[in-house]
Amino acid sequence: MADDVGYDVAAFNAALGYSQFMRCPGDPGMPRYQLGFGDFIGAQGLVAGLSLALLEREWTNQGKFVETSLLSNAAWCMSSAMLCSGKQGGAKNSLEVLDLLAPGRSWGNKSFRTADRKFLAFSCLDAREQDAALAALGVPAGPGTEAKLLEVVGQRSLEESLRLLRSAGVDWAGPAVMMEDSRHTESWKSLRTPLPGMEDCDCVLRAPLDFESHRHAPSQRAPPLGHQNSSLLEMHEVFVDNGTQKVGFREAKAPEALKVNARNQAFKGFQQLRVLELGDAVAVAAAGVQLVDLGADVVKVEDQRGDAARGFGVPAMFEHLNRGKKSVQIGFADPQCQGRLHQLVASADVLLVSLPKPQLEKLGLAWEQLKARQPNLVFVHVSPSGYGKGGWHGLGAEFYPFYAGSAGILDAVRANARIPMEEDDAPAPQFVPLFGEHVVSLQVVVAAAGALFHKQQKGPGQKVEVIYEYFPQFFNGNGMMTLDHIFRVNGTDLDDMDDRFPFKSLGLDKNGMRTQGGMLIPSFQAYECQDGKWIQLLELDLIGPLSKMHDALDDSTTGKTKRAAAWNAIFNRLGVVDRLLVYINTFREEFVELAKQFPREELARRFDEADLRYILVGDALQATQHQQVVHLGLVQPDRVRCPVTLHGTTRSNSMRAPRLGEHNFLLGAQPRVLGSSTPEKAPLDRVAHLP
Repeated sequence: MADDVGYDVAAFNAALGYSQFMRCPGDPGMPRYQLGFGDFIGAQGLVAGLSLALLEREWTNQGKFVETSLLSNAAWCMSSAMLCSGKQGGAKNSLEVLDLLAPGRSWGNKSFRTADRKFLAFSCLDAREQDAALAALGVPAGPGTEAKLLEVVGQRSLEESLRLLRSAGVDWAGPAVMMEDSRHTESWKSLRTPLPGMEDCDCVLRAPLDFESHRHAPSQRAPPLGHQNSSLLEMHEVFVDNGTQKVGFREAKAPEALKVNARNQAFKGFQQLRVLELGDAVAVAAAGVQLVDLGADVVKVEDQRGDAARGFGVPAMFEHLNRGKKSVQIGFADPQCQGRLHQLVASADVLLVSLPKPQLEKLGLAWEQLKARQPNLVFVHVSPSGYGKGGWHGLGAEFYPFYAGSAGILDAVRANARIPMEEDDAPAPQFVPLFGEHVVSLQVVVAAAGALFHKQQKGPGQKVEVIYEYFPQFFNGNGMMTLDHIFRVNGTDLDDMDDRFPFKSLGLDKNGMRTQGGMLIPSFQAYECQDGKWIQLLELDLIGPLSKMHDALDDSTTGKTKRAAAWNAIFNRLGVVDRLLVYINTFREEFVELAKQFPREELARRFDEADLRYILVGDALQATQHQQVVHLGLVQPDRVRCPVTLHGTTRSNSMRAPRLGEHNFLLGAQPRVLGSSTPEKAPLDRVAHLP
C-alpha cells in the first residue's frame, strides 16, 4: 500500500479505484482526489469503534481491542460499487452502478446541465416521490425519462427549473455549489466556531454532531509540542491505601455497570440493546446493520409499501444493509396502529429515525412528544439539513446535501476545477452511489453510542441530530479554512472570481484548492500514462523531488526544464510566493506530458529505480480482487463487511435480511400489514415483549 504518507490515497484510489468510479464517459481527465478526505472518513470509523467499546465497557467492566482500517472504511463507503462491479459484466463507473441499483429512476441522484451552463442536482431515488418533479418540469414518466429530462433541463435556466420545482413542493433539488461559496451556507456557519484571542487562527470547525446534552464548542488551540509533558508524564498524587500513605497513581477500578434496558433487562452487552429503525434513509439502515453485528436486536419498522430499498435492482444491496434485522410492517396511515407503534417504541432503547418532523408529529413520535413519556430513550434523527427542516429524507437523500450542495464536493473533484463550472465542457463527475450515506452511518453509530454512554453516566436519554450537510463541510473544512487564512493574509478575496480562478485570469495555479491534479505539490498527484492508466506519486515535498522525478521521466531534458522554470519565475512582476508557484507549475506541466509517453508498467519501473514512492490508481473492475480486500474478506457476494471490529464481541455476519413484515407475529398480529382487516391473534401488551 503506502509507507508513511498517502495511506488514504492508497486505500481509496490504489485499492478500490475511487476516482476511477467517479469518472464519467467523455471526461478526458481524472476526478481529483481531495487530500485527507479518506483520512477524515477513517477517523469517523475509529471514533465509532471507540464509542462502541467504551459503551460496552460500561456494561461489562471489560476493555476491548478495537480494529479498523482505512481500507475497511473505504470498502464500506463504496459498498454499492463493490457489490455491483464484482459481478459478471459488472459496472465500470458510478453511473453504471446507479443505473443497476435504481433502473428507470437513477436520474434522481444525478446532476444535469442547464441552459446557463450550471448544474441542477436531484436527490431522491424513490419513484413514488419523483413523479411530482417530473410533472413540474413537464417530463412524462416512463421509458426515456432521463433523456427527456436532460433535454428539458438543458433548455431552461437553473433559476427557471428551480422555480417550477419549488412551486410543486419539490425541495430535493438544487444548484451545484462552488466550494468557496460553502463558507456562506448555514451548515458552515453552524460548524464554524471562533477561537477568542487567537491571531493566527481565528476559528475552527466543531465536530459534526448535535447532541442535546451539550453543544461542542472548541475553545482551545492545538497544543505546542510537549506542552503537557510535566502535567501528564510527571503527575502523581498522594493517597492512602490500606492505612499506608503512597505516592503515585491509584489502581484503576472499573465502574459499576448500569443497569437495565427499556424492557427492565440487565445490560450484559449489546444483546440486551434494542434499536428501532424508522424511515428509508440508507444511513439509518447502514448504522443498524453495524449494531446487528455486535449482537443488538434491531427492528426495522416499515409502512405498507415497505422500505424503498427493497426495490433495488441489485438485491445484494438490500441484503448488505439489512441482514440480521427483524421486519415489522405497520400501516402508518391507520390511527388504530399508532397504539401498537407507540408500544413498540416504548420497548426500544434507541430510535434511529429519518422521517421528517411533521410526519413524526402525526404519528405521535416527534422528540417533543416522546421525551415526556420516554425520558430514557435515545432519539437519533438523520436529515439533509436538520430536524424540522425540509429536503427529502428517504432513499437517495444524500446526493444534493452531501455532494452537490453544502461544501461543493462536485465542484471540487472536477478534473478541470481551475476553471469555472460554466466553462468546463466535461461531464460532472458522478459520486459513488450511497457513499455519503455510508459515511454518515458511522456518525449515526457514534451518536447512538455517545448518547447511551452519557445516559449510563448521567442520564436521561436525549435527541442527537445527524445532518448530511455537515459532513462534507467537516471533511473539506481544513482546506477551506487554510485557504481563507492565506488569502486574507495576502489581501485576496475568495468571493472575487479572478482570485477564485487565478489560472483563468493569470494563467497561474495559485488557488491550492483548484490546482491542476488537485495538489500544489507536483510529486503528490496522479498522472495519466500512455495506456490510459494512472499512477499516483506520494512524495510530500514541494521542491526536493522535482529534479529526481524529471530524471526518471527524461533525464536528457531536466536541465532545460529547470532553466525554463527559473526564467518563468524570475522574469515576471508577481510576488515571491507566486513566482515559486510559477517555478513549480513549469515542472508540473512538463510531467503531465512526459508521463503520457510511457505505459504505466514502464513508468512504475522508472520510479522504482529513482526511489520515488508511488501507487497505481486502481482499476474499478478489479477492486474486489485486490489482494488486501480478499485477504481481509471485506467483500462477500451479498454484503460488505462492517468497518469496525470489536474483538470478542462481533457476531457472525452471515444472517439474511428479513422478508417484509416477517416478524409481525412476534409483535402480536399475523404476519401481514398491521392496520388491514387481518384478525389479531394476541393482545397489544405483547408488543413490548419482543423476545
